[in-house]
Amino acid sequence: MAQTKSYAENRIIFKLGDTADAMYIVRKGSVKIFLAKDNSEISLAILQEGAIFGEMAFFDNQPRSASARCLTAAELTEISKQDFQKLLTQIPKWLYTMIQSLSLRLRTTNERLKDVESKLGSGVMGNKSISVLAREKYPFQHTLNGLKIVLLSFSKDGEKFEKEICIVYENPKSIWEDFFFEDKDMFDKIIKTSVKVGFFTIKPSPKNILSIYINNKNSLSHFINTATLIAKKLDTVTQIFSATTIQMFQEILELGQESLNNDVSLSFQGILEHMKKAGKETKDWDLHLEEIAKIPEIEIVKNGNDILIKLKIKEHKTILNYIRILKKYHVDGLV
Repeated sequence: MAQTKSYAENRIIFKLGDTADAMYIVRKGSVKIFLAKDNSEISLAILQEGAIFGEMAFFDNQPRSASARCLTAAELTEISKQDFQKLLTQIPKWLYTMIQSLSLRLRTTNERLKDVESKLGSGVMGNKSISVLAREKYPFQHTLNGLKIVLLSFSKDGEKFEKEICIVYENPKSIWEDFFFEDKDMFDKIIKTSVKVGFFTIKPSPKNILSIYINNKNSLSHFINTATLIAKKLDTVTQIFSATTIQMFQEILELGQESLNNDVSLSFQGILEHMKKAGKETKDWDLHLEEIAKIPEIEIVKNGNDILIKLKIKEHKTILNYIRILKKYHVDGLV
């Protein structure tokens, strides 16, 4: 059965690579999740009372992906793997599969964070935590993490009032703070911009509790998936597509709409000639083809002395809108 034990300040609970034989709930005090490097520690998260940790390895059967240490004297409830497996018999198979998937993603994120640290170098890090470094280096992904937490919270804790679905504002915020304690103020900024772009509405629920209302769950989910694809293609996410690239993309779409087909192949030279006849500026467009190629579902093909741009009109009109939304997150310092 679960046991609550007292731990002294600075006591190591487990180390990276250890066999996972228990998960923990913080009852009192605080716990640091970290990666050891030489004689220093790279902070991944600071966990406070009520936080759960160490459960990831229970789902993917892998060794510990990080180390844990008590920052203060603490009381932790320890749940053995055997007791946890008994609880799993009460969990639907689909939910177990989803948790396995989330565990894999979190483990992959830890590996990426190690890579970020190694690329930045300890001399650049100073006293910054890995959470802050990740935001500075990959703010795009950090913002998407916030949106994913809200989306998962809707699936888990969403309440329906007539035709609207909402979640208590503090629910996803507390999850964010568990993972990104040293960057906890960013959650409010993500939500504020998400309201401006139309994803959420913030207002009291019928129970008079400040809540997040999702305006279109499918649209938000599609935006997250598309933005994730864009993030994988960009070399740096601190500069989301330039104004010239966005204007170029819009003009290409408008020209493509003259076709009755959704799948369109356009000659780049033909596009330039059309723009010239229309009296529109195309200076340096050839230099922006590389960025155009990073837009999801677009294919750039060499065709003799010309270039063919292949796109899907309906899908790319939506993607253009998403890129404009990303620019708004960028203006607010979130991408």
